[in-house]
Amino acid sequence: MFTVLSLVAQEKALFCPMLLSEEEQKATGYDRQRKMYPLGSRQRLSAAALKDGSDFLKKKELAKAMEEFNRAWRFDPTTPHAYWMAAIVRSMEGKDLKDSVLQKKCFEDGLKLFEMASKL
Repeated sequence: MFTVLSLVAQEKALFCPMLLSEEEQKATGYDRQRKMYPLGSRQRLSAAALKDGSDFLKKKELAKAMEEFNRAWRFDPTTPHAYWMAAIVRSMEGKDLKDSVLQKKCFEDGLKLFEMASKL
């Protein structure tokens, strides 16, 4: 509840690098981070982050959940689950915002993330 209240007070969306363009991802080094681990390790780390994020989501700790889903994506961008779960967080985030422009952006981001998940 505190996370949602602080989010409303700040009126800004949680950071979701999955929504960055490929160029922005390369500029921030996300693609480089992935190359540091073998595939099996990346998949295990991603699965653990998905579990942790789901636990935070159940507690409605949106910021922590998004952090974990971002981490899952960083380790394994081929898993649709990271995108799907981030879309849920983004949509939940949007429903509690007062700023209609930011609220619309969050819902649009959620739809983009659902679409990205469905492609995988």
